[in-house]
Amino acid sequence: MLTIGEKIRYFRDKKGYSQEYMAQKLDISTKTYNSLETEKTKVSLEKVQKIAKLLEIDWLELLSYGEKITQINTGDVEGDNNQINVYDTNKDLTQENEKLRQTISHQAEKIAWLESKIADLQKINALLEKA
Repeated sequence: MLTIGEKIRYFRDKKGYSQEYMAQKLDISTKTYNSLETEKTKVSLEKVQKIAKLLEIDWLELLSYGEKITQINTGDVEGDNNQINVYDTNKDLTQENEKLRQTISHQAEKIAWLESKIADLQKINALLEKA
């Protein structure tokens, strides 16, 4: 299974870009860029997206290349440890997506119900003010 650093290197090599070129375009030092590829430093989601844009690929390709989606740091490169979930397969990701859609749908139903209750209370309040 390829790590995220190995995937970045694979696509960089495929484009014929040097680490120096990538570092310059990302406005970081070559040493910092190398530490991203060798995974001495965690890659932020923002950096993954910038790297993918430079490599002209979808950033999800860096997270999933036919294998397990890699867990990445959603904070800055230096150390915020907020993580996104890790999924073993695209099927797992699809299932999680469906669960989230169902949750959103359920929350929308709750909101509609609460809005109807607010409207009822406003009507009652208006009647009480007339009395």
